Amino acid sequence: MNDISIYSCASSDLNKEVLYYQKLVFEFFNLEIQQIIKEDFVHGLVLDNIIKNCVSENIIIFDVDCIPLKIDFLQKIIHQIKDGNTLSGAVGCANHIDSSFTYIHSCFMAFKKQLYLDCGTPSLNSYGFDTCGKFTQVCIEKNKNIKYWNITDRGDSIWDTPDNGKFGHGTVYENLIYHQYEIRKPQYSTPFIKKCKEIINK
Repeated sequence: MNDISIYSCASSDLNKEVLYYQKLVFEFFNLEIQQIIKEDFVHGLVLDNIIKNCVSENIIIFDVDCIPLKIDFLQKIIHQIKDGNTLSGAVGCANHIDSSFTYIHSCFMAFKKQLYLDCGTPSLNSYGFDTCGKFTQVCIEKNKNIKYWNITDRGDSIWDTPDNGKFGHGTVYENLIYHQYEIRKPQYSTPFIKKCKEIINK
């Protein structure tokens, strides 16, 4: 599984413990994550720049409040994207934009860089879409494959999915990925750090 780059990104004013514990989780799994910190932080634009400058064939992106629960995630997602024709990651639905549209959520996503180029380098900051929504739509239009990682658990249930499902803070995907959501709000740092400690203290 060579030629893989794993990234997360965050605003410079984020609680530094969040960054610290995310990195500890990846170190626990013997993985390197590149945490990109920006003072002038626009999520989609930062991701655009990360993808543009990445020299690896395979790109995996995590939100800063998203972590693997087991190392098994890596082999699974690399297998899913190996054909170069697949965008894979957490299923998402931006209730505040379009509650009927399902897309790959940028909290956890993977693809070959060539796929992004083949799709015409759609911005992850496109108007009318949540982050990565436009990339997902272009993949669908170009008959690329979409592999959604489904919700298997959640801490609360404040948002809806088009299939009448629910997700919220502390959502788990395929029993392998944990996403806190809304880490910019101080009250969500504590449960995220607690989850990180649970993993590294096993």
